[in-house]
Amino acid sequence: MKQLALAIILTLVTSCTSLKSWMNWSQPVDPVLQLFEVKDKDYIDHLASLANHYKATESKSLRTLSPRSMKYLSEIHQKLVRNNELVLDPHIKPSFNLIKSPTPFIFSLPKGQYFFSTEAIMRYMQNEEIFVAALSHEIIRSHRNIYEKKAIIPTGYLQLEKLLSLVRLPNEIRHEVNKLSFYLVKRGGYDGGAILNWLQILNKNSLVFTTLLGDPRLISREEFNFKNFLVSETSGDLSLVGSDSNSNPDYYLFINEIRGFL
Repeated sequence: MKQLALAIILTLVTSCTSLKSWMNWSQPVDPVLQLFEVKDKDYIDHLASLANHYKATESKSLRTLSPRSMKYLSEIHQKLVRNNELVLDPHIKPSFNLIKSPTPFIFSLPKGQYFFSTEAIMRYMQNEEIFVAALSHEIIRSHRNIYEKKAIIPTGYLQLEKLLSLVRLPNEIRHEVNKLSFYLVKRGGYDGGAILNWLQILNKNSLVFTTLLGDPRLISREEFNFKNFLVSETSGDLSLVGSDSNSNPDYYLFINEIRGFL
C-alpha cells in the first residue's frame, strides 16, 4: 500500500514538472527532488551519527587514504558541487571512507559522508567515469537528505548489512535520483552515460551486489527505466554516451594506492 501511494504521488508530480527544469535551473530545487527529502533535522543528525558507529565496528578494516588521494576525491566532489550549487550545498565538507572488504558497496550518509569498499573500486570501477557516476548518486542523496525514515536504535555497534538496510531506497526513488545524477555529472563535465554503465555493472553482477541492493531482481527494472530516460535525452542515439573511459592520472594513483591495501 505504501509503495502504491508513493507511485501515485510520483506520477502526479512528474506529470506536472519536467526534470529538464532541474538542468535548466529554472527553480532552486526541483519538486520531484523535494518530494523525497527528509526535513526532520533530528533524524538526519541521528542518521549522520551512525557513521561513527559503523567506523568503530569496521575499525580493523578501515583504511586511511593518503593526502593526495583525499585531495583528488575532494576535487571531484568540489567540481560537481561548484557546477550545481543551486541544488547542492557548497558548505558541506566531504569525508571519504575506504573499507577493506570482499563485499562490493558504495553508500552515503548525510553531511557528505561517503563509504566505499576496496572490492567495489578494484573490481567494478575500472575508470574514473564509472566511479564518478556511482559517487554522484550518493552526493545527491547526502546533500539533499534523500533517505527513508526508519526506526534507528543506537547500540554503538553497526554492521554493514544493518546500515545498508537503513539507507536503501525504493526502486522508484532510485530511478528519480539516477535522472538527477545524469544532470549532475553532465554539468560537472563528466559523462552522464556512465550512469547507465554503472547500472549495467550492478545488473550484470546483481547477486554479488545483493548486500548493497537488497533485492537483486529490482536492478534490471532500474536499468530499463534509466535506459528509457537516456533514450529521450539523446534522441535515441545511445552510441553517444558512455564511450569516454579516459581517466585523470590521479585516478590511477588512487587505484594503485587501494591495490596496496589488498
